Amino acid sequence: WLHLLFNLGVQVVVGLPLEMVHGSFRIAAVYMAGVLA
Repeated sequence: WLHLLFNLGVQVVVGLPLEMVHGSFRIAAVYMAGVLA
């Protein structure tokens, strides 16, 4: 559980500002690249 909570926290702290700056489409592309890797 600790791993999931830490990932969620990092996602909120880092992911939201990145999405606001770069847009949802670019962030979604990065996530999909991570899924495929």
